Amino acid sequence: MKTIRLKQKLFTFIASTILMAGMFSGTVHALTSVQLQEQVNTLQSQINAGTAKAKELAQQADSLKKAVGALDIQIDQENARIEQTNLKIQDLQNKLNETQAELDRQKDLLKDSMRALYKKGGASPIELLIGSDSFSQFIDSQEYLTRLKSAIQTSTDKVIALKQEIQKQQFEQEELLKVQQAQKDAVAIQRNDRQALLDQTRGDEVRYRSLVADLRAQQVEVNRALFAQIQLERGNGNNGGYPYADYAFSMIPWGCGPGEGPDRWGYCTRQCVSYAAWAVERSGRQAPLYYGNAKNWVNAAPDAWQYNSPQAGDVGVLTGGSFGHVVYVETVYNNGTMRISQYNAQVSGEYSEATVSTNFANKYIRFP
Repeated sequence: MKTIRLKQKLFTFIASTILMAGMFSGTVHALTSVQLQEQVNTLQSQINAGTAKAKELAQQADSLKKAVGALDIQIDQENARIEQTNLKIQDLQNKLNETQAELDRQKDLLKDSMRALYKKGGASPIELLIGSDSFSQFIDSQEYLTRLKSAIQTSTDKVIALKQEIQKQQFEQEELLKVQQAQKDAVAIQRNDRQALLDQTRGDEVRYRSLVADLRAQQVEVNRALFAQIQLERGNGNNGGYPYADYAFSMIPWGCGPGEGPDRWGYCTRQCVSYAAWAVERSGRQAPLYYGNAKNWVNAAPDAWQYNSPQAGDVGVLTGGSFGHVVYVETVYNNGTMRISQYNAQVSGEYSEATVSTNFANKYIRFP
């Protein structure tokens, strides 16, 4: 049941991804910046869901791998017990062979004594007496043969009893061997089932990660169309007065590269967050310090400072993508558009301005 549900989830995720791909393919350039941003956000939700599912599958695979390992150990233990039982059975067989040889020897002795008694018993007492040197010798000869027969018979009975006891033990060990083999077979079946589920889980994890990679590639294309749609301009050519315009720039995923700061607000130079902090400070307010990546600004700023509609001086936050994007609102017009300034809109570390919809950003932070 668990495997079926997993396949259903994977099918649903794949179907929705294909639908998203069809929706984005060939249409991104015909959409408005607001629609493109919605697609970026939707793709990010899909990426987050796929990444979470891949992580969940990885954890399941790890648990299954440990279970398979534990079952392998159990199978080894069962094999060791089976081997020990086989050794006992072989040892009992050797003892049985020795006992049978002894029994055969006792039987030969008994036959010899019986023949001797028969020969003696065939003569008359007068003949036995005549053949003896004395009467006492005659008596001793008769008693010896009788005692010999009795001793051999007793010894034979003991050997037969020992043989029966060994056969009983051998039967018990053979029955134990059957039980142990059945236990091993049951564990092996369980182990193979776990291994099959592990293989399937790993395959599903690979498929989810591949789908996430495809979604990220789609998101890159939509972001490229988004930045083209918002009509980037060079503005007045003074980079908005940004003091780090001549510093180094790169897109190192974590931390700042050589010569890239951090700036005096805790950001890497020529990034959108660094410029937005400068623009807030330039307006005479306290710049946000160490807010992190752009998408994190909505978490770092107090809720009371955040709005759904912009006014001049706000910082607009776009939460899509891996890092997000922030812009500075220069002017808000009456026709539902606004003028923004920004850095690194095209991932090139350059200043630009644009006229976009007031719905362009997910949130607007109004710093006091």
